[in-house]
Amino acid sequence: MFYFLQIVCHGMEDKMFPLPNCAPGEWGPKKAHRQFMMTPVSHQKGVISAENNLKVKFTLGMPLVFLAKLKMNEVDDKFFQDFVDAQFDDDHLRVKVGFPTEGQYGLDIYAKPKDAPADQPLAHACKYLINVTNVTNQIGFGLAKIENAIEACMGCWGPQKTLGLLGMTPLSHPDWKVKSNARVIMMRFQAPADVVVSAHLVKEPEDDYKEHLLVQRESEEAVKVLVQGITKPGNYMLMMFARADSEDSTVYNNVFNYLIKSTVGQ
Repeated sequence: MFYFLQIVCHGMEDKMFPLPNCAPGEWGPKKAHRQFMMTPVSHQKGVISAENNLKVKFTLGMPLVFLAKLKMNEVDDKFFQDFVDAQFDDDHLRVKVGFPTEGQYGLDIYAKPKDAPADQPLAHACKYLINVTNVTNQIGFGLAKIENAIEACMGCWGPQKTLGLLGMTPLSHPDWKVKSNARVIMMRFQAPADVVVSAHLVKEPEDDYKEHLLVQRESEEAVKVLVQGITKPGNYMLMMFARADSEDSTVYNNVFNYLIKSTVGQ
């Protein structure tokens, strides 16, 4: 005898959101253990709850090289490049993540044997689903989504309160408005040796220009940021980020925002 059950749904009380667009496959570290002899030390389950920072640790059964990527729906992956760091030796992997804002993230970890050919691509090892419920120093989500960078930062131009707290001072461009017809612009900042500096560049309204940036340390007390390869006139926004270089500090803070009015080619 067979019974049939019919379920009728007249509506939804809560809206369902898609999971972060990570590589296909199961969540959690089991795949990494099967394929790469990676044993999870810190997080054995595929779903993680976190605040501010996250450290994921593995012991390794063989020497590997790694790449870690942080994902969030509707946010360009490039924005997260400076918020995740994979540190490893022949015996251990430590992935450090600092979250720019609250929300749901995906963490993809890729690996390949250390003695593999240089042209062999890394394979997907595992992924985690991370629910972040609290971030003390949030970076405005309008910046992350780059929907309209100029509008998102109205009222937030120039130095931010964390600039002085990290011991940073602009050496070359103290004014947040920069007008230039040059293809290359160099910004210089005083920055202590224990401060890590990063940057992001967008062109109004929503073009990502991060590949046109180069951040270099000039000395123990100075950092330079090169905005290069600008070939189109328009409004550009340069967002400066920094964090203390320590084991317990993985969160970048927005320290300075520039509006660059480029007249190149005009």
